[in-house]
Amino acid sequence: PEAGASSRVDSHPRVPNPWFRTGRTQGSGARRDMRTEEPRDALQNPFAQRNGMPGNRVEDEAVSLAKPGWVLACEESRRLGEDMEALAERLVSSEGTDTSFSSFPGDVSGTLVSALRQYHRGKAAANNGRHDVAVQRFTEALGDCVLSWNEAKVITSIQVAKGLRLEIRRNEADTSSVLVAAHRRIVGEIISSRSESRLALGQIWLAMMDAEAGVDSAPELAETHLRLGAVYEAAGGNEPSLRAYQRAAQLDPKSVAVARGLERVRNTVVTPLGITPTGATPTLGPNGTPKLNGGGGSKGGKVFEMSLEQMDKEWEAIGLDCVKSQEWYDLRRKACPHGVLVAIVDAVENNDATKAWKDEKLKENDITTEEYTEKEHFAERAMSLFAKKRHEGLPIPEDSTWLDLAFEAVNIDSLTPLEQAKICLCMANIFCWCGDFAGADELYTFALEMEDMNGADTPLAAWRPAMLANRALARMRVGNSSAAAVDAETALKEGGPRWGIGLARMGQVMCYMNEWGKAAQTFSIAQERAVEKLDLKAKISLAKTAGVGVPAAKEAAAAAAERIQAGKEKEEMHVDDDS
Repeated sequence: PEAGASSRVDSHPRVPNPWFRTGRTQGSGARRDMRTEEPRDALQNPFAQRNGMPGNRVEDEAVSLAKPGWVLACEESRRLGEDMEALAERLVSSEGTDTSFSSFPGDVSGTLVSALRQYHRGKAAANNGRHDVAVQRFTEALGDCVLSWNEAKVITSIQVAKGLRLEIRRNEADTSSVLVAAHRRIVGEIISSRSESRLALGQIWLAMMDAEAGVDSAPELAETHLRLGAVYEAAGGNEPSLRAYQRAAQLDPKSVAVARGLERVRNTVVTPLGITPTGATPTLGPNGTPKLNGGGGSKGGKVFEMSLEQMDKEWEAIGLDCVKSQEWYDLRRKACPHGVLVAIVDAVENNDATKAWKDEKLKENDITTEEYTEKEHFAERAMSLFAKKRHEGLPIPEDSTWLDLAFEAVNIDSLTPLEQAKICLCMANIFCWCGDFAGADELYTFALEMEDMNGADTPLAAWRPAMLANRALARMRVGNSSAAAVDAETALKEGGPRWGIGLARMGQVMCYMNEWGKAAQTFSIAQERAVEKLDLKAKISLAKTAGVGVPAAKEAAAAAAERIQAGKEKEEMHVDDDS
């Protein structure tokens, strides 16, 4: 399709993007969004046809929309992981002739096509036990993803998205941007795969950072949660490991790898309900009743002493309620505190900068899922317009990016400081989820240097700790630990000594600097003082062993290597529907 063409099937017209104002973009079709107005029965997928896949996905979509969202989430998670590997294999087999992309003249380097090719080479190296080579290939694949994102390689990105069938709406609530979804899901899979190879090499801390970034990018993929669970298990955090495996089990109930992960940890930690999502046999106490979760100083008790309110809290803490309702932004906010802060109101407890805020103030500064979806489409439209200009040979200012032109088009300087801060936080987080941590760093910096935020006594000073904490994480993910240390220290100073997120960032920086003793102490204080649901037990355990992990770490690493080599992630438990 041409730049700016449709990328997701949708028979329900979407509300026009308010960030693109009439008269600020070019051409009569400037307000046309990425969704198609073609009839469903007329839509064909030529990319799929060239690869032996069914070209018309309409019937599949109709069947899918008739299913409960809960079933869809499971099918979607498994299908996407399999499609990604299959697509990468086809792209590698076609390299040199480019039969799968015959409509594209010239080089496809720096696109999602080359990223998937490198990803496939990384998987092949890992399957052969060459994990050092695999890490290098996955890193190169991430570099291609960043180039594709920065340079707005829209045409190839849309074709890859169609190859993964991301253009199909899976339910009525699915309004996400196809371009953003394609980039972040591929990034999530690649960086999560790199974590698995790093775990096999015994690099547990680096594996943990990658695994957490993978879940942050693609929380809807079972594989990202599975790999995070394996890393936490190797680090000695059985309870957070169990929760990650439970989320993976909710997304892919038939996975043998997930079932085995649950089997390994269920004898040491179980949920207060005494069961796992797959119905595994719970650990029994002396009186024959299921044990309660022993973590965090729990004294235990009988399962029937658990109130409905406590059950709801446990499901919320694990994130199973968000998985079941496919609320991925809420999952990041409620159950995955290791990633970037989605909104500053997500970490107001014990934060000196926001402690005086009342409900009305919190609501004013919150960022909803709808607002994030809006910014996704803002990015999608901006990239498409930039690609169209480039394709038509129209003049583009030197060294300008698609985001520069988009900010100029919407006249960002005319917006209120609060609106600018929200846009910067949203876009920076989206850049993080798409693997462009350096670009995210620039956006966080842009916000922090705004006149209304550049200082502790400015009107938006309460935004500074969260922005600094997010920038510190982005800088750590590109290996800039010294700059991250400055941000983490400043964030903790402005957020207060009891702010959990600030303490956690300081602990992460210390791990990067091999200050394991200080890191263990900092993480422990954060776990005790923080009111937020920070699950730092795995980090505490890893820091106490100076990054080596528990005695079972070597076994867990060997299990990860074996799982890669045998391809056990793709196995299924064939359970009779009548059983």
